[in-house]
Amino acid sequence: MFGTGLSDMDTRNAAHRDRHYKSPCRQQLSPQFAVNCETQQSQSSVMSPILYYMPEGAPSRGVLFLVRYLNLDVQLKVVRTYKDEHKDPAFLKLNPAHTVPVLEDNGLVLVDSQAIAVYLIEQYATKTNLFGNSVKERALVLQRLFFNATIFHEFKSLCAPIITGAVQKYDQTTLKKLFETVELLEIYLKDQDFVAGKYVTVADFFIVNNIITMMRLNMDLSTFKHVNEWIVRMKTLTGFQECDQGAVACANLVLPKLK
Repeated sequence: MFGTGLSDMDTRNAAHRDRHYKSPCRQQLSPQFAVNCETQQSQSSVMSPILYYMPEGAPSRGVLFLVRYLNLDVQLKVVRTYKDEHKDPAFLKLNPAHTVPVLEDNGLVLVDSQAIAVYLIEQYATKTNLFGNSVKERALVLQRLFFNATIFHEFKSLCAPIITGAVQKYDQTTLKKLFETVELLEIYLKDQDFVAGKYVTVADFFIVNNIITMMRLNMDLSTFKHVNEWIVRMKTLTGFQECDQGAVACANLVLPKLK
């Protein structure tokens, strides 16, 4: 339908996954932060990783995209910062920085979405090429992940004051900086199908979540030809639609407050 051949590529990547995973379950945190996943764990002492995430947040959705794409056995627990759920004492004990997402995996606690994603790949999906196949490829993927952090910084600076009610209009200087990141992304995609080369990597999962959120906020990205073609390719991947729903939810936090 899209003429990209991406579904075949997706199938090839799936064939290289080094494990079979059960479907993850999702839980909303209770006020007491005492949540038990409905999925029964095996008799093994090794438990499934737990991802505390916020569906509305692009960083969380970057990890979620990876989890869905690889069909990882990960428990999902929702922590919404705009509802102050990240200030729960038990969550603060887990992550004193009170940021989301957080991964808990058999004694290891990781914060920072991109560190979480790289860990999940290297721990559970080493036979994929999602983090590159060589030192040079991995360096390029990392550079794109750092670039994604710049995109999100500008996006958060633009939208967080609106969500909190501090302002009712976009700051035009910040909006301009955000669009400058999309201009750079357009250059990156000029001669390649994905942000770090000819095949999809973890960097695509993160960057696309910022871009589709901009689109759901009715920001006009129609002039970015290569970005829009890339979005079409990303839509064919398992996990995209759920992430897009999160982008819609994020937009619903912002758009009603704009004047």
